[in-house]
Amino acid sequence: MLVVLPARYPEQRPIMQIIKAKVSHRYIGENYQIYHPSLDNWTQQSSLLFAIRAIHSEFDRVPPQLAYDEEVKFGAGLDSKGEPMRYSKNFEQICDQLEGMTNQELKDLLNEDMDTFTDNIQGIKTQAEENLRLKDEIEESYENYLKIRKEYDSLKEQEQEIMMKLSKENIIAALDNKIDENREKCDQSKESFVAGEIQFNEYMNEYRKALEQVHKFEIIKQKLE
Repeated sequence: MLVVLPARYPEQRPIMQIIKAKVSHRYIGENYQIYHPSLDNWTQQSSLLFAIRAIHSEFDRVPPQLAYDEEVKFGAGLDSKGEPMRYSKNFEQICDQLEGMTNQELKDLLNEDMDTFTDNIQGIKTQAEENLRLKDEIEESYENYLKIRKEYDSLKEQEQEIMMKLSKENIIAALDNKIDENREKCDQSKESFVAGEIQFNEYMNEYRKALEQVHKFEIIKQKLE
């Protein structure tokens, strides 16, 4: 049985609820909250210990019954082992501890729980702020990735263009142009010599250089083919 002391306790009555068990009883209502006369008639002068003992006595006299599929079942009030339902064997010790506590001590106990809750909330807030910071870093990293990827794609495209220019067919075509150019130089040198425009030695030098270029490009072409 869970006992919750509200912030305005003892002016406001405590809240008692059955947890970890689906049971039915005339004093157990929605969400397994307990509605006992000792709670219904609660005043600032009421005793928490008296209310707990009164409810415990009532449950001992008429044990709560198991409820199946959210449906109230009336029976002998037995547990899964076929024995009468009973509360924790430490119940009397808890009652003795509560009996020895003043209202102020009970309030302090509640405040300790609230402090723990507040600390947990602060921890959740800190974690949320950290997650937001990481989210910003991830977004920035993703933007940098997109920028680098764009540059990579551009370089890849340039590489493909260069490789196209350096393809076998393009290289052979360029070699043919060079061969034709140098053959034309050979013919021009010969024509200039016949026309008397250049001397024999000059003609031979120009002709030999152009012919060497023709042979060089033809050899390269043959290797590619």
